[in-house]
Amino acid sequence: MQLTFVSAALGFALCPSHRFAFYHVPKGGGTSIYSLLRKHFPHECLIYGGILDDSEAVEWLGAGAQISQRLRVDPMHVTPLQLDEFVHRSELRLQGRDVTSQISDKERFGSGDVDTGRGSWRNISVADVQLSWHSAAVVRSPHLRVLSAFDQRSEPYYAKFWGASARPSFDAYMRWLEAGLRSRQLAWCCSPTITHFLPSTRFTHWPDGRAAVTSVFKAEEMLAAQLGILQLLGLGGAGNASTAESTPILKQSEHSNTKLASAKRDALCQHVYGCDATELSALLNTTAHTVETLRIVERLYRRDFELLGYRRFNV
Repeated sequence: MQLTFVSAALGFALCPSHRFAFYHVPKGGGTSIYSLLRKHFPHECLIYGGILDDSEAVEWLGAGAQISQRLRVDPMHVTPLQLDEFVHRSELRLQGRDVTSQISDKERFGSGDVDTGRGSWRNISVADVQLSWHSAAVVRSPHLRVLSAFDQRSEPYYAKFWGASARPSFDAYMRWLEAGLRSRQLAWCCSPTITHFLPSTRFTHWPDGRAAVTSVFKAEEMLAAQLGILQLLGLGGAGNASTAESTPILKQSEHSNTKLASAKRDALCQHVYGCDATELSALLNTTAHTVETLRIVERLYRRDFELLGYRRFNV
């Protein structure tokens, strides 16, 4: 039986029998990786998702939190730093739910052993996951990630979770986001409605700049990312992961989250270093970016540019 989840979003995957963790950078092509895991490891990888209801949000934020009827917390995009709390919270959420009584540990965690050999959160060592498991994340050029995040934030469907946006334009939203973070009215760690704008380096690096995952791939080279992850999980050859010939398993990039994609936008910045200087005019003319939003992105995502090798425009 392959597990299916009815949820608003997916944001984290564990494959205990392969000692592998996938950290989903929002709007970084994670849906393609989930498709890959479902296809090749349908019983061995658990993909987590969902948006908490009010009672769970109290558990997550604390009993004293003020939670409106419209607000739902979006905690599924787990960073390495949040893993310990995520494991504890997931164990609590699994208790007392009718649906979990139908899911055995073997179905939930696969057939492989995890520490003591029993598939339970109580027996998964967070330190073991962080220090000795293979782990991966797929990152994307900050200039395009924020546009995709705003597209999703603006969908009417998400208004029931995050509330209707009072800033309907991308330019206004980015100005609000930077002002809120600078004034500390918003915080990357604790403001649920900005989850999809979280810097990629929150998923790939520790606060001191050390690598937090063993492999970082780029959405601009999605085929190479998929081949690389298959190799981490023991599939595919050891050849050059940048070509389809390196494994017979995957012949073309599998991507399943394209409904919001703009053909003109996605044709830009498809380089390993992100946006090229020659694309500046096209980025301004064919997207919602302005000169000021480019500046905001380069300020807010400074570490992404520095640590992940993406180029700035320095406008």
